[in-house]
Amino acid sequence: MVQHLINPPNWFTMGSILCSFLAILRLLNEPHPTTVATSCMLIVFASVLDVLDGWVARWLGRSSMVGAQLDSFADLIGFGVAPAIIVWTGCIYQLGTFGFLLTGGYVLATALRLARFNVEGSGHNWAFPGRVRGLTTTMSGTTLVTLVWAYQERFNSSAGHLPLALLAGVTCIFACLQISNLPFRTLKSRGRDYLRGGLVVVIMSGLWFTPAHPAYLLCFCGMSYVTLGTIDAAVLHLLHSPPKLIVIPHHHSVPRHQSNLVRSPSDLKTELRPLPFYPSKSEVD
Repeated sequence: MVQHLINPPNWFTMGSILCSFLAILRLLNEPHPTTVATSCMLIVFASVLDVLDGWVARWLGRSSMVGAQLDSFADLIGFGVAPAIIVWTGCIYQLGTFGFLLTGGYVLATALRLARFNVEGSGHNWAFPGRVRGLTTTMSGTTLVTLVWAYQERFNSSAGHLPLALLAGVTCIFACLQISNLPFRTLKSRGRDYLRGGLVVVIMSGLWFTPAHPAYLLCFCGMSYVTLGTIDAAVLHLLHSPPKLIVIPHHHSVPRHQSNLVRSPSDLKTELRPLPFYPSKSEVD
């Protein structure tokens, strides 16, 4: 246990968990627009620690199975549970039962996305190497809290129907994108990554018209990445969908060397052999 505690990459992961816990604790003690903004900043800082965790692990070569599981727990708390509570406290509570189902569905989608990644990993059967299946939990949760942060700064928790419907729609879309099969590019993708170049152009162009406030800047950058990334992933998924497996049914007119999927009973009979611990018929006679 001590060797896992002194592993430097795990320090950043545990720091991310503590930031997420403080963000939730602030909302439970004093649900106020200012408190919501503070919780959003803590989640943004948790995302920075999450990125540093991976960088330090690759730099030192100190990755471990414990660190991988710890990172999944940090992602579930910091970018699943905490954003859902922030969204609920920010304004979704006005929707009542529908808001509860919406935020609960987002948490479940995050848990399913992380569970699928832990089971499949990078996936040797994944038809799009170099990409991730579904929107990452870190990008989804961070973008969502920055949207809430910008909402609080702009409307000061006023019950505007259009911003409330917009935030609810974005929460639902992000939940669906996490569990989707769309091949998303990551910021560490190699090769001719035109998404990165287009993202830089869009962000640099939009910053001229974006107020110089951290909430607006981070929200604009996150939404630009998710929008361009979704379009890019959808186009690639449609144009380069993996081939389907075609099973040729067995027929007498098909030569045997072209029909290896289905064999006749006589072929199967010749392959049967008695097990070594069972006596054969000749030995019994």
